[in-house]
Amino acid sequence: MRDTLNAASLRRLAMECAAKASRQDCSSEERDRLEKMRESLLALAIDADWLDGKCSPVASVNPEDRQSA
Repeated sequence: MRDTLNAASLRRLAMECAAKASRQDCSSEERDRLEKMRESLLALAIDADWLDGKCSPVASVNPEDRQSA
């Protein structure tokens, strides 16, 4: 049994980070931190998919490009 979250859970957390970052009461410092967390979570989701054999590794380094892989 794995301790890590699955790709869907990681993507859900990334969406929550994006939603919090877009709130008007979010400071610029917090927004930057949330955006970095979102990018990291999306990259982890891609890696989780790859580890589960759901996709092949993608050459792109940008999580936005890799999200649909």
